[in-house]
Amino acid sequence: MDLSQLSPIGSIRKRLSCLLPSAIGLIAIFGSTLVNAGCGRKGNPVPPEFANAAPVVTLLGRVAENGVVLDWNVPAKTYQGKELTALSGFMVKRRKAASANEAESDFDSFTIISEVPLRGATYKEQLAAAYSFTDSSSQKGVAYEYQVVAVSEDGDQSVPGNVVRVTR
Repeated sequence: MDLSQLSPIGSIRKRLSCLLPSAIGLIAIFGSTLVNAGCGRKGNPVPPEFANAAPVVTLLGRVAENGVVLDWNVPAKTYQGKELTALSGFMVKRRKAASANEAESDFDSFTIISEVPLRGATYKEQLAAAYSFTDSSSQKGVAYEYQVVAVSEDGDQSVPGNVVRVTR
């Protein structure tokens, strides 16, 4: 009687020696699949912010009786200069402006005070429209800084554009 037949270790070795070639074959197949997953159309990767709208750089602010009025135009291009095709609206952001005695790091960051949707029957009309927002919650005698950020249909935001400082 051969003792290796009774030994569980001998039995395990025999099973592993049968499974090893199959396991190596599966690893090779999955490995090549992962390596080739990137095949297809090649090109430089485009960061998401470059596909977004260009920043709103036409922001103007003025004081009115009922608050601070902000006016701006739609950026017609993406950050890379291509035609903009998927804009959904804008976010108006505000913060209290730093006084001459305060360092820039001492004042609040921008917070969203309103979302402004596109208006117009067609997308072309929406892009051609001039936009306006009145901040009626601004307090008299307080200096604020505003910025407007374009928002794509996917919810991605443009990089911030120009900042406007207005004292009501």
